[in-house]
Amino acid sequence: MISLGQSNTIVSCPAFTTHSELDESAQAEAGISPTTIRYAVGDEAPKDLIAHFIASAKLMIDPELPGFSNKFMSPAQIAALVRECYLETHRRYIE
Repeated sequence: MISLGQSNTIVSCPAFTTHSELDESAQAEAGISPTTIRYAVGDEAPKDLIAHFIASAKLMIDPELPGFSNKFMSPAQIAALVRECYLETHRRYIE
């Protein structure tokens, strides 16, 4: 519940934070693995968040798994996805 009432984005790993007291089988039953990442998206620009995530992957993951960050969408694909999600969200709100 660390993100309640906050407007900033929080990225956490529930296996090591909110669900760390559960044993491995209980985490698996809850659909949580050591690589599960939870996002509580705040009011930052989505494309900025994605850019930060990719930059972090290049810095921290690529040295262990070369080429990992190359599997992300291209900037054009990211822009299209963000636009599509934005329009769909507002369409649902209007309806």
